[in-house]
Amino acid sequence: MTSQPRPDDALLKVNPLTTDAELEEGSVPVAMNKYIDLAGSVLIAALGAFVLAVAFSYAPPKVVFDAIGPMGFPKAIGAFLLVGGLVQSVRNIAYIRRFGKWAPEEGVADEPDHPTSKWRGLGFIAGCFGYVALLEPLGFLIATPLAITAGLWAMGYANWVRRVAVALAFTVVGFLVFELVLAVPLPAGPIEFMLIDAGLIDP
Repeated sequence: MTSQPRPDDALLKVNPLTTDAELEEGSVPVAMNKYIDLAGSVLIAALGAFVLAVAFSYAPPKVVFDAIGPMGFPKAIGAFLLVGGLVQSVRNIAYIRRFGKWAPEEGVADEPDHPTSKWRGLGFIAGCFGYVALLEPLGFLIATPLAITAGLWAMGYANWVRRVAVALAFTVVGFLVFELVLAVPLPAGPIEFMLIDAGLIDP
């Protein structure tokens, strides 16, 4: 039985104070460019600003049926994206000014049997647009469990029974919170009359 070679200690140490020259010489694991992170955080902040601009562009209704109002949820999402993007942008700028543009790789290595895939990531993004497109014609109670089940299947989560159970539970809780508690109308789709007859939504 042959012994494994002793790993290079330098490759096992991730030092945030590492200089650009040390990174280029390969003294630490493969690094990532913090300018890419900065660009992503700026885009998130810009998206938040756009959502807020659209939300505030609507004239306030004369009659408000709930404390949140029709634009309350978009305003909250926009504020969250804007503040989060700005905070992360400041953090990235501070890191770049202090340590340089390179940073040690974050996260953990891929599992041997479950490598990451750019197509899986693109598939998730396409699925989000598909969900938005199907939400109105199918309704929240039909489109949401289908989208969640598909996402869990793509991630290889558990088996089909648990995927469907998680999707249904999330959908029911979401419907109860938004439709019944917060009085936020959700698309009903083809089962609108069934929900009206059951007294779950107003005609």
